[in-house]
This record gives sequence, C-alpha cells and structure tokens, in this order.
Amino acid sequence: MKHNTSIHFEELAPFLFDGVIRTDNLGIIESVNKSVLDFFPKLHVSDLIGKKIQEIISSKDILLFFDHQQDMRNINMTIGMYHVMGNFHFYSEDHALIILKNITNVNQLTLELGIAQRQIRLFHSILDNIEEGVCFIDSNQKIVFYNRKMGELDVREPSSIRTEQYGTAFSGATHTNDPLLSALVTERDIIQNESFISRSGKKYDIQKKNRPLFLGNQKIGALSTVRDVSKLSELGQTIYQLRLENEQQHLANPLPSEEQTHSYIHATKGMQKILQDADRAIHSSANIIIYGEPGAGKKQLARYISKDKSPCFPISCNALPPQFIEKSLFGSATETGLLEQANGGTLLLHNINSLDVSVQNKLLQVIHDKKLYREKDGTEVPIHVQFICTLDIKPEIAFKERMLSEDFFYAVSGLTFRLPPLRERKQEIPLLIEHFIQMKRSAFTSNEISISEEAMDLFMKYDYPGNIRQLEYILEGVLAVLHDEIVITPDHLPDYISVSLHQETTSIHFVEEEVGLPSNLTDRVESFEKELILKTLQKTNYHITNASDLLGISRQSLNYKIRKYGIENTRRDL
Repeated sequence: MKHNTSIHFEELAPFLFDGVIRTDNLGIIESVNKSVLDFFPKLHVSDLIGKKIQEIISSKDILLFFDHQQDMRNINMTIGMYHVMGNFHFYSEDHALIILKNITNVNQLTLELGIAQRQIRLFHSILDNIEEGVCFIDSNQKIVFYNRKMGELDVREPSSIRTEQYGTAFSGATHTNDPLLSALVTERDIIQNESFISRSGKKYDIQKKNRPLFLGNQKIGALSTVRDVSKLSELGQTIYQLRLENEQQHLANPLPSEEQTHSYIHATKGMQKILQDADRAIHSSANIIIYGEPGAGKKQLARYISKDKSPCFPISCNALPPQFIEKSLFGSATETGLLEQANGGTLLLHNINSLDVSVQNKLLQVIHDKKLYREKDGTEVPIHVQFICTLDIKPEIAFKERMLSEDFFYAVSGLTFRLPPLRERKQEIPLLIEHFIQMKRSAFTSNEISISEEAMDLFMKYDYPGNIRQLEYILEGVLAVLHDEIVITPDHLPDYISVSLHQETTSIHFVEEEVGLPSNLTDRVESFEKELILKTLQKTNYHITNASDLLGISRQSLNYKIRKYGIENTRRDL
C-alpha cells in the first residue's frame, strides 16, 4: 500500500534558508517564503504578491527564462546590495520556482582569500630572494616554509620538502641533536656559529638562530634563520691577516727606544714594582693577565713581556665578530687555528672582556686538558700555550656584568698586573709630557719646546679619563697648533680641559656658597657627599656600576645614598 508523502510548497518554504518565489508561467508572483524578504527589507509579502517578478528583480536572465521556459542554474545576479546566485525551474506548465541564494559574504570571503593568497605568495617570493636561510616548522614538526637560501645551504630543492615532516626530510633529526627541534621542544632560543663544506663542495661560515614562535600563549612552531657570513669572514680574514702580519713584525723587532722609555717612565713605587715584576715575567711561562682602564698602557706592557717569546700571536677580541674570533682561535675544517699555530709559544689576547663567554669556556677546556680537538681531521693534538691577556675593566665588574667567566680569569691569571690610571700617578705627568714632546716634536718643529707654569698646572689638575693615550693625543694636537711658538700655554690646550676643571670648581663653590655650608660636621659631610655622588653620576651618565666603581663603594651603597638624598635619574639616551 502506497502512502502519500507529497509536501506542499507552503509547508516546506518557511524552513528553507534560500529565498523561494513561486510564479505562474508569465512571472506573476503567487507566493514567497520569509527568506525572500531579506533581499527586500522595506517590503512586506503583500507588496510582492501579484507583481511581475521582472519588475521586482532586474535581470535579463529572468526575462530569458520566462521567454524560453527552460531551466537555468547558477545565475549570478545583484539585488540591491546583495550578490545572489539563482536557480530557475518550471515544475509544471503553469508554475515556476525562482530560488535565490545570498552569496554576498561568500564573495567577500573569496575576495579576501584571494588577496591573502596573493600576499602569501608575495611574502614567499620575498623570503626566497633574501640572502638569509629561513625554515619554519609548525607545532607538529611539519615544514611549513623553507626558502631558496636554506636550500642552497642544505643542497636541497625547497619545493621537494615543503609540507614534509621535518624528521622525514632530515633523517635522524631529533630534539636532542637538531637545534630547530630542540628550540621547539625546550621553548628556548638556540644560537650557533658554524663552518662547514656543503655536499656541493662549497665552504660556508654561518650564524644560525633557532627560536620557538608563539601567538599569545599558544606555541605555533619554531623558526630557524641562517645568515651566510662567508664573505664577511673572508674580508675579516684578510683584514685580520694584515693586522697579524703587522703585529708580528712589531713583535719580531725590538721595541723602539721611545716605547721602551714610555714603558719605564715612572715616579711611583707602585709602577716601579710593576716594571720589576714585568722583567721577571719575561722569563716565565705562567699565564698572565694585565688589567686597567683604556689607555693605561696594557698593550705596551704585554708587548714588552712577550718580546722574547716565539711564536707569538696577538688577537684583539673587540675588533672582530664573535664567530670569526672563535674560528681564528680554534680553526675550521680547512684552516689551522691560532691555538695550534702558537703551540709552544704565546697568545696575546687583548680585551678578553669582549670575548664571548662560550669561547672563554672553550679556551678554559684547552688550558685544563692541554690538548685541542682539530676539526680538520678529527684528531686531538697536545697544546702548550702561554696566554697573556688584557682586560680594560676591573675583574669584579666584568664578573658582575657577566662579561668574564671567573674560572677562565683564574686560569689565565697566574701572574696579575694592575696598571693604575694616570690620575693615580700624576707625579709621572711632567715626565710623560717631556717624553712625548721629544718623541713627536720633530714632525712639527725644530724648536725646543717648553711649558708655561699655567699650562702645567692645568695638565696636573686634569683627570685624564683616557689615561696616557689621551695625554699623548693632547700633546700631538698642541704641537700641531704651536706653529713658530716655543712655549705651550693654556690657550694651546683643548677647551674641554678648562671646561672640565671649571665645572669641578663650580661644583665646590656651589656646595660652599650657593647651598651654604651647614653648621655641623655631619651635615657638611652629607652635603659634600650628595654633590660628589651627583657629579659622578652625571659624569658616568647615571651608570650605577661605573659610578660606584669611581666612588669606591658597592652598588647597593650607592643605590641607598641615591634614595637617601633624593637624587633623580636624568640619564641621557646615547
């Protein structure tokens, strides 16, 4: 027995998301569902019934449909501000259905998706044309992006491994042996400097940074960027080789008499002891460290101690990029490092506080083990090298600022020399002035030069933050402006000397006169202390560590006194 399951239009139409219009064979509207009214927000059902659909919807496709009475599908139309797709169907000789689907949002999303896809392609094109390798993996370790430069470094076709699992593309890679996977798992940045020869036989020096990426608190993957510094290393190698040859030429020759005199100029017992100890150090194989402010004469003392040592190789730790320093010391797959070249001799390491701590730790291992792993052939060679190091800040400050490994410092400080700044040995200023004038005057004049009492008074009062080197530069400038004059006067000195001394004098007058001296000793001491702290902070641009060092007190004490006296921080941005 068959059941009647037919459904009338009036029963079905209200439940449809699409707009449905029923017409006769001429296009006269007989009924509409509620969704149709969404296209005509100002009309009611009664406004549509009995009207010709051609009058309500302006479309030549609807006219053709009723003229030919043939079904039409996926017809694009516009109704007001809406983009609509229509299907037209005669379900009997006398009746038709017009079905309307609102695709406004779909079109907008399609447009936005197209723009986004073009931007992604543009972004990929940009990344493919930069000279830095880029690889991004998602949180499931799938390779999302891998650019051309990374493919060049790995000798891989980028398109062949995009969308692959990282462990599949790079067989055997795990978070324990691969820095990118390690960054993803541990959520920590991992930075590496490497030298290698690719499968194509090309040599590369690279700097690799691997870091996890987050959107808000959600980890979305990890990014590896690789910078090819091969050309920079080649340039650095050339520059360094020239410097090395120049330094070695100096080391191979006896110190000029004027430099020997410079080294021995002294008028204090402290400097006399330093020079006596330096004479003994010449014949010692112990590691040596020389520390003091810039310009105090550390390099000259290091050269003097090493003058009879061979082979001897100098390296300035603040003059070259960290990865090049490491490569220069330890060598690479194709080059022998300075540690091996200096075997049986001496390495002069200038400004070790500029040496990366990781390199300090590697040097410490060599000192302890007395052997070096050679990357060239994978063997270990015995190493016996004396280290003579210079440091341009106090060791305790370098420790606090994490610029110097304490273990490394102790390993290279078998003998320790502290060169005092010039302001602590002002008795030597007249001797140094006479020395520099005699050494340099021939380039400017044949006259004998003397110094007025007023000029010497300024020379003696000034503090020389640049130490002996600054005094030498000052005298070079003075000799250049003397012309035919034979007496150096205050007018010949740089303006900053008199300005500095005037500020110090003004500071004292300010305490004594403007503020007025307090009536009791305690208040007087506090007034002077406050002004001294303020001037020292201004001199160091409010660098607490440097200021506390100059004042000879701890950082904690200085911070306490700053709060006590209500001193405001007016640090200048440099």
